[in-house]
Amino acid sequence: MSALERRTLREQLVDMLRAEIASGALGAGRPLVETALSARFQVSRGTVREALRELHEQGLVVQQPRTGTFVRQLSADEVTGIYDVRAALEGRAAMAIARSRQWEERADRLEHLVDVMHRARHEPFLERIRVDLDFHRAMCRLSGNETLARSWEHLMTQMVSVHSGLGESLVLPLMSADDHLVFVDAIRSRDAAFIQRTIDRVMAHSATQLIAAMHDPDRETTGYATPPGP
Repeated sequence: MSALERRTLREQLVDMLRAEIASGALGAGRPLVETALSARFQVSRGTVREALRELHEQGLVVQQPRTGTFVRQLSADEVTGIYDVRAALEGRAAMAIARSRQWEERADRLEHLVDVMHRARHEPFLERIRVDLDFHRAMCRLSGNETLARSWEHLMTQMVSVHSGLGESLVLPLMSADDHLVFVDAIRSRDAAFIQRTIDRVMAHSATQLIAAMHDPDRETTGYATPPGP
């Protein structure tokens, strides 16, 4: 890989390492050795150290004294916690959209993003992650609650660890356009209890699927809206 430009070396290195963690190229538990990364990206060990410190602050790596730095692997309890908080945040966002005067326009905007997701179904893994997050980010921003949207952004750094720990084949089935259309349909109902109940169920389904796959890597995951098999 070519050397990084000297401008904003740390930011560039953080972005590249984050992308490799998200794609699974740097899998959960993988050691991140300063000397190896310095040689690979042709940057100083100080720059590598700063980048790893930022990734640690984002919750993507763990730093163990006298042992080293490793790509973080979330526990089943942590995955459950992330999806519980997502359900709370995204449920509140969806209810706020349903209550707003512009609810139809905002629901149409989200449905457009579902169409974008459907068109991106054959794109590379990282692009599909980006499109998936665009939908959820838009829903939180359309709520008009800036604190909620910022809280969601912070939580999303943790989701990268989920993606890297399980990989493309297990994560992609949970990113189907049909699953996201469920959110839009719930918003269009304008029924607050139904909206929250629906989002709780979708998030609980995803968490259950991912945790099962953590215990059995050969297991296949299925989306919430995927019809049950024979």
